[in-house]
Amino acid sequence: MEDGVSNNNNNRNEEKKLGSWPPRTAENEIRMRKSTPAPFLMKTYRMVEDPATDDVISWNSDGTAFVVWQTAEFAKDVLPKLFKHSNFSSFVRQLNTYVRFSYLPIS
Repeated sequence: MEDGVSNNNNNRNEEKKLGSWPPRTAENEIRMRKSTPAPFLMKTYRMVEDPATDDVISWNSDGTAFVVWQTAEFAKDVLPKLFKHSNFSSFVRQLNTYVRFSYLPIS
């Protein structure tokens, strides 16, 4: 082989050896999945961040938690826009799989 001229067969062999990077291992798959938030969490964040829903659901005064101010309106008007249901209890149950929280009814 002359200088400056590549051998296509060698290049193809190198590509086969390298494969995909990072290697597709179970550990790397889990790491990649963990780096992407779950769709449920993304949808919930969008609901809380939306200024149009602040009277129904919004961040607390510290910005460390969110509060559902009007559960009936939340279930009827907000949930169906992003989820396949309008059941507040189902939302709470799913939320429990990701975070621990307190449900304190406001009198």
